[in-house]
Amino acid sequence: MKTPLPGLALGICVTLLMMSPSRDAALAADANRSLASLTIRETRGIEREHVAVSSGLPFARGRLKEVPPIIARTPSGEVMASQFGALAHWDDGSLKWGLVSVIVPEIKAQGRFTFDLVEAQSSDPPVEVAIHQLDRGFRVEYPEVSVTTNDSGLPESIVRQTAAGRIAFIGSKSKLLLQGRPVQSQQIRIDDLRVEEQGPVRTVLRTRGQLSLNEGASFAFLSRIIVYSNGQISTSYTVINQQVGRLHGFGVQVALADRFQTVQISGAAVRLPGTDGVTTPQNDDVGVRQTSAEAAVFLGKQPRNGAVRMRHQGGLRLIGESKHLELAIHDFWQRYPSELTANAARARMWFYPVDENNASRLYLPGRSARGEFTIRAVAGTPPEEAVAPIDHTDLHGFAGAEWYRDSGVLGKYSLSDFKLPGGTYNGHVEEHMGYLQRRKFIVNEFGFWDFGDGRGSADSAFRRNNEFGISYAMLFHYLRTGDRRFFIEGVAFAKHFRDVDTLHSGDMKGKSIRHTDNHVDGGSGYDTAHQWVEGMLLEYLLTGDRRSLEVAREMGVPLIAFAHDMHKRLTTKPNTLPTTERNLGWTLISLMFLEEVTGDRQYADAIKALVAGVVASQDQQRGHWPRSLPHKDFPTGGAPFMLGVLTEALMRYHEKTGDRAVARSIVKSSYWLSDEMWNPEAKNIRYKQWDRFWDSYNDGRTIPMVLPGMIYAEHLGRNDERFRQIIDDTLRVYARSCANLDQHGEGRNFKSMGMMSRSMPRFFYYFDQSRRTSR
Repeated sequence: MKTPLPGLALGICVTLLMMSPSRDAALAADANRSLASLTIRETRGIEREHVAVSSGLPFARGRLKEVPPIIARTPSGEVMASQFGALAHWDDGSLKWGLVSVIVPEIKAQGRFTFDLVEAQSSDPPVEVAIHQLDRGFRVEYPEVSVTTNDSGLPESIVRQTAAGRIAFIGSKSKLLLQGRPVQSQQIRIDDLRVEEQGPVRTVLRTRGQLSLNEGASFAFLSRIIVYSNGQISTSYTVINQQVGRLHGFGVQVALADRFQTVQISGAAVRLPGTDGVTTPQNDDVGVRQTSAEAAVFLGKQPRNGAVRMRHQGGLRLIGESKHLELAIHDFWQRYPSELTANAARARMWFYPVDENNASRLYLPGRSARGEFTIRAVAGTPPEEAVAPIDHTDLHGFAGAEWYRDSGVLGKYSLSDFKLPGGTYNGHVEEHMGYLQRRKFIVNEFGFWDFGDGRGSADSAFRRNNEFGISYAMLFHYLRTGDRRFFIEGVAFAKHFRDVDTLHSGDMKGKSIRHTDNHVDGGSGYDTAHQWVEGMLLEYLLTGDRRSLEVAREMGVPLIAFAHDMHKRLTTKPNTLPTTERNLGWTLISLMFLEEVTGDRQYADAIKALVAGVVASQDQQRGHWPRSLPHKDFPTGGAPFMLGVLTEALMRYHEKTGDRAVARSIVKSSYWLSDEMWNPEAKNIRYKQWDRFWDSYNDGRTIPMVLPGMIYAEHLGRNDERFRQIIDDTLRVYARSCANLDQHGEGRNFKSMGMMSRSMPRFFYYFDQSRRTSR
């Protein structure tokens, strides 16, 4: 068994620093350097008390040479428990992204909570935090809570220390449920056990291993447990199917400590079955099951027994003498079928109930099943009007749009709400979000298992797998505007593409099938033109979710191989490309963001090789990247929207490097667009240089993808009046399309959102720069 943290041997305690929330420290902090102010908004209509929130925060190059001691304080000067660590660095070693974790005392329903980050010069005496590595797990001891984990990678016991003494919440028999049965210790092999993060507010524990079940099925598993100092424990669990055989009955069971008498699910509390000492069968448990996006079924003897039209928040509260335990499954109603049940002895959280078969094809070999849940152990009894518990992962600290832009971590883009005919850019995007949300709720599409995978109808097997990097587009818009809808949906999209659409073992490890049929069948196979890592990486940077970084790295492996293969084939200057422009563009964009986040040299080498091949293979006379597309007037052809993906990638590469050959390549490509693909009568750019599509335009796809590269060509020096007029006319087509997305096919799903919004803020920045210079 590996123990990768040096010095963290058996029984060794690690002592960490935490700012004590004293008034003296708060007053002393006034003289310290203020870094940023973050605001957390509550949008689910549920008051929160003493909840842990972790938020990623970027910093401009050179701002922080190292990770400094940080104080978090309220506007009134009260110091909060806080923790600050690094997520990514600039190439000069300075901090690029940090993760700040705080314990928020209270947020009112639909309210806001603001706090400041201050760079501390000194600190109060440290508060001790101990981490003991056990044989097959850990024990984490904070001053107020102690958590022990087991070989399944689950919380094994939770104990709170109060003035009245120690209070136990769960016992010593937590079990992973797989194929509908508890997994036993002898079926578990631990391959890696480590502490990934440790600090005064939170500790992250990772367990990875293998599961060998009785029927010969083999699964890999990965568990992460985040233990917060306030008694909040968040667990994410991934099971990867490695053999032929379908997974079902996936969940977690925790053994309850004694003295829990009642359970609160929705409304009034009811007595827990078995509290009278009589063992009850499973069908006598109290609980709730989400059976569809619109219907929940309440189980057992409770006031709301039976089916109810609702989207349940996914939590229950167990109430005992001077204590209550909150359990909540993340995304409960969206990931239906899902289920929570309890009796006096134990609670069960089903991410995929044992008797459900309609989605079993999701778990064929290479696919992963993932469940996430939060436990809160609270001393004292809850108020009678307390609502059902939730997971709190919707909370995020927002630093203001100017902060993210000025940090430079996402390149150059505009914050302005660009005025367009019929409205504004932000207005159109946000109106379209409202339309898509309403449609999702009405027709029950885009649940967890197919979140963002546009399709023709509810029973269609054809998916589009989050084209074109919709999670990145959503999160980018959130950072520009602070609109919380885009954060919540963007995180959901990133997790879906990561956990459902991407394979994690065998020859397809790190690959997503281009257009999967029901997520699992071969469809069109692997295609680098349909792989997007930006959204997963941005989700990691904003939330600290390490699983997203891991899967993005997995996806980087075949992308690196593709880049080096293309270098060999393209530098020979073939008559036609062995791939498409967008394969080259999306690969380059993904590799660049991987290199930016990790600093890993292998990505830089692949980027350099791929760019050399791209520049070498461009048609030096016409300006396109030649493909074998039939047309009587042209020996070779191309697709403007695919060219747009490539020129945006080259634009972002040039922003960082100033490479002159790349600049010439971008400008040269603009002449192919203006001389061959522009139709002056239609005042529009043709969809493809192919006789089949010669009179097609597909505004919703072509225009938003091609505009950034066009304006960057003007920025680089192509400023003839004809080309400027073509850009202006093309922008009018974009405005017309943006205002009427629901009128054409791709506007009826989230794919259109990705196309229309992921790149346009970069266009607006250079449009303003170029036109301001010319005035």
